[in-house]
Amino acid sequence: DCAAKVYNLTGLNNSNINDWENAQTNYQNAINAYEKVNDSAGISFIYVNMAYIFIDYQDWLNAAVSLQKSLQYMGTGINSRQAMTFSTLADVYSKTGNEKEAAFFLSKSDSVLQVFKSVDCYLLNHLAKGEFYYSKRQFDEALKYSMPAINYARQWNDSSFVVNALE
Repeated sequence: DCAAKVYNLTGLNNSNINDWENAQTNYQNAINAYEKVNDSAGISFIYVNMAYIFIDYQDWLNAAVSLQKSLQYMGTGINSRQAMTFSTLADVYSKTGNEKEAAFFLSKSDSVLQVFKSVDCYLLNHLAKGEFYYSKRQFDEALKYSMPAINYARQWNDSSFVVNALE
């Protein structure tokens, strides 16, 4: 749907300039437009975008809710977005101290990575593992995953993820 795509792009532009309120409004409008045409993949994609707003200002609860909603609309087929969403959920749950959920989603991410071996999937998986072990105060193990994450972030050409891996 054309309107949904416009709302999504506007939301992305709002996010890029840290205009969170308008980004959320535009993402919600995109979700509404995708719902009218029963586009589950589109809805799933927008919920991931919305989750990154919450991640940016460290609202882990709403980030997890948005990512869970994304999974509800994602469908059953295995795809790279699934691996990325599982990894991001693991990262968010590690940040909240929910070790059980973090481990569960890391396991799911690892399973999908057996099929999708892309740089972006490995990047998010390694970031999540680094955070998981960091939250458990297993610093050597955290470093084991954080260092490759820096290289993946450089390959993906995203400096914000390089910084994230260094944190």
